[in-house]
Amino acid sequence: MTVLQLEYIIAVYRHQNFTEAAASCNVTQPTLSMQIQKAEDELGIRIFDRSRQPVRPTREGEKIIEQALIALQEVRKISELAQIHHDVAEGEISVGIIPTLAPYLIPLFLADFLEKHPKIRLNLLELTTDTIIRKLKDESLDAGILATPLEDQELLEEPLFYEPFALYLPADHKLRKRKTITSADIDLDELWLLNEGHCFRDQVINLCKHSGGETYFPNLSFRSGSLETLRKLVDRNYGYTILPELATKDFNGKDLMKLRYFKSPQPSREISMVTLEGRGERLALQGLAHSIAQSVPAHMRRKAGHQAVPILQEQD
Repeated sequence: MTVLQLEYIIAVYRHQNFTEAAASCNVTQPTLSMQIQKAEDELGIRIFDRSRQPVRPTREGEKIIEQALIALQEVRKISELAQIHHDVAEGEISVGIIPTLAPYLIPLFLADFLEKHPKIRLNLLELTTDTIIRKLKDESLDAGILATPLEDQELLEEPLFYEPFALYLPADHKLRKRKTITSADIDLDELWLLNEGHCFRDQVINLCKHSGGETYFPNLSFRSGSLETLRKLVDRNYGYTILPELATKDFNGKDLMKLRYFKSPQPSREISMVTLEGRGERLALQGLAHSIAQSVPAHMRRKAGHQAVPILQEQD
């Protein structure tokens, strides 16, 4: 059995569809199917039940796939050892990043990373935390950039920086008179939250010790997946919201005046690179972690002065 056949088998396992698997491998569907059929003939085992949609592995096939994942990981290690020896990072890496971080962080590190590592093909995907975790475990992602700790024994977390929270207030709100605030100052009936499925929502809820979902209007049920939408509501003098600091870096002077930070130690979210055991040592991922950490303000790289807000169990 060849490494290529193993890759095709894993692609079908992940996509649960021969056509999609072939597209992900940049080959035609007949080519992929033929190679998998050759592997099955050689083993005398039917790996996939093609009569089912989506395609599922057979009972015997599950054992083959389990070993195929291990074998491919060992093959990758050989290539990574050679890269470390030559101190040159190359190849392809796929990285998931949460939506409340992606639009603000990616522009900060992307050019630096790509210029320093021209032989790396970087695939960035904006995904929720639960999707990133699932894809890390089935090895369709190499790493995730997300809020931690996750308390998952299968995953390794490398903290990159600590991002403080800030309260974003309407122009005439009474809390604008305060230089700093505490969570006790927050009126939950005025607080706009992201919808369920975002870890930043869970951290805000945890900070405020609140599990409800009120909105500024008692006769309105509103759920948003966008921090920018919540900002626009505040700009129209409807309640207030909590923002991570990177979301405020492009603010003009007028908007900056609407921010109030929390008293020290500042409630913050710990942002980490998360990988499976044995994957984080890849030279490409080490280079990415360095570019990300160096792209944020220096005060975010120091843990001192920050109080990492836990993520609730019902995280994104």
